[in-house]
Amino acid sequence: MTPSAALLSLWRIATATAAAGGRLALYADASLLAEITLASPAGTADETGIALADTDYAQLAASGPPTHARLYSSSGALLGIIPAAELVLPAEYPTLYAGAFVKLSGARINQ
Repeated sequence: MTPSAALLSLWRIATATAAAGGRLALYADASLLAEITLASPAGTADETGIALADTDYAQLAASGPPTHARLYSSSGALLGIIPAAELVLPAEYPTLYAGAFVKLSGARINQ
């Protein structure tokens, strides 16, 4: 799902007013792999989308191939679901393993 203009507007408001960042939750079907806490502010927005700030590492709690991610605002509101096809993950790591670490680096949400 490509984020809608409304989603990007909500995200701009959430990131501009947040005292703490939101989060990106990675899932393998119904199993939560990891929650990555976004920086505060989470990034910068312009008319083309949002450039997310690099994050700290988060440890994987479970193993599996990511099937989708859920994007949450700093207040915990679900802003959108990103399918695996739109997650840019290194091809050499199709499966993530519990105990490993993940982070966002150079991530972007395009409109």
